[in-house]
Amino acid sequence: MTEDRRLVRLPNLPSWEKLLSRLYILPEEAVDQKALRLELLGLASNESVSLSQLYGRLCVFLPKITGCEGVIIWGVGALGNQIIATNLSPKKALRCVEARAIGKIAKPDHYYFNKSAPIPLQINQHLMTNCHMMSLGEFDGQYYYLLATSSRAISNVTSRTFEVIRQVLGLRLKISQFEQNYRQQGTTIANLTSQLGEGMAMTDSALRITLWNRSMQRLAGFRSSEAINRPFEQIFRRIGQPDWLTVLIGESKSPEPSHTSADFEILTKDGQRRWVSCLVTIYKNRSGVFEQAVLVGRDISHKKSLEQKKNEFISIATHELRTPLTAIKGYLNLLERKSSNLNEKQFSYLSQATKATNRLVRLAEDLLRVTQIDQDRIQFKMRCIHLFPILKKVVRDFKPKSAAKGVTLSLTNSHLRDNVYLDQERTEQIFANLIDNATKYTQQGAIKVWLENVEDRRGLNPQIVVNIRDTGIGINAKNIAEIFDKFHRAHRPEQSREQGAGLGLYIVRSFVEKQNGTITVKSRVGKGTHFAVAFSLERIKRRK
Repeated sequence: MTEDRRLVRLPNLPSWEKLLSRLYILPEEAVDQKALRLELLGLASNESVSLSQLYGRLCVFLPKITGCEGVIIWGVGALGNQIIATNLSPKKALRCVEARAIGKIAKPDHYYFNKSAPIPLQINQHLMTNCHMMSLGEFDGQYYYLLATSSRAISNVTSRTFEVIRQVLGLRLKISQFEQNYRQQGTTIANLTSQLGEGMAMTDSALRITLWNRSMQRLAGFRSSEAINRPFEQIFRRIGQPDWLTVLIGESKSPEPSHTSADFEILTKDGQRRWVSCLVTIYKNRSGVFEQAVLVGRDISHKKSLEQKKNEFISIATHELRTPLTAIKGYLNLLERKSSNLNEKQFSYLSQATKATNRLVRLAEDLLRVTQIDQDRIQFKMRCIHLFPILKKVVRDFKPKSAAKGVTLSLTNSHLRDNVYLDQERTEQIFANLIDNATKYTQQGAIKVWLENVEDRRGLNPQIVVNIRDTGIGINAKNIAEIFDKFHRAHRPEQSREQGAGLGLYIVRSFVEKQNGTITVKSRVGKGTHFAVAFSLERIKRRK
């Protein structure tokens, strides 16, 4: 006995097909034992069935389901009239499609319909007088139709069965068209990005790779076929931080696209270490849910190799310079102790030689320090310290220099909470450099140093901020972004007179950021400059 399986009872229907089926529930008494076996057509399951397979199944099983003798599926479009599938011979199917009587059901300019009509068509030895014709939808520029013929009258139940099939097939056609468009767009993007000199990769919301161009293949060693649909962090492996992209996504809070650039080492497919420079863009929806990441990277291994050689040369040269400079400075100090035996001219020569030697010693120390920063070789001995005593010492050391220029140097706000978790020696170097700069570029007026405690609007993230403001010559707005660069020197004559290699502020920013602080600057030409260095007090709370 054949099992009665109505459409509404099929358990494996996709959710959208279940919803559609409920629109066409047939009355209990009208259901035939053989009706609506849509699973035979591939319509009532989630199995992957191509359109051609689906049309073939329709032609084979639709007569069993509906009682129709002939089934023809054809397409009309740019390629002309084409019979796609049929259970009839090609000649007989073509004769049916070209029959003038078909025009009574469908007009040439009307593509969406579902009609039944009595039309005489000669199929085999039988005269089929009843036809049901319906449009299935559009795919790739072709309009598809189904014609079912029967010697018996087409009942309302059968017509409604056809309508269900038409609706489901229409959805399948739209899905197939969407998938094809998606593949074509992916192919277009892949073709465009394949010619880029930089490596480019894209991920989906699950961090699986959806795009991997040729330059990225050369960069990481994995072919596109090996990378697509694989977890990104398993293919683009950052040394020392394998989950770096996941961390980056977690740190991105805004729904707006966020951009992050970084230089780091990766491990290629064959186990080689390679330096890359990457720009990562994180895309989230309005709810802040991650949707996509785009990474553009290039190989900077050669650049890093040259930088390494340069740093090694500077390190060796600096050490070689320091040895004779230390000896020269020692002998000059001995001469200064016996300066009472020198005449005025000799004492002037000695003072100039001492200043020049001290400048060279400072330059050598700065070069060595920059090399250590670039190679990440500076050790920070972090402990709980108070900032005010450090600032007091630095201000005391620079007061004679500022007083000689007629500039007032002052420190205020000693009563604030100023205990922070920092390296005392590096912190002292930070403020010595900043106050030294302020003294250099201030010819008159005052240099004020003060502390303040700040919090955000919610009363969280407490910080101690050290402010250093002078009334010096100021900095051009267009140069502010460059003052923290290595070897940056101002082009203004009054600034160029001041001696230095342009390394001080680079060292300052590096030391501040290495200790999880921030430094900001505001300046107006002719009015002065204001540096603000902030360190978190919250770290002390957590450690306690």
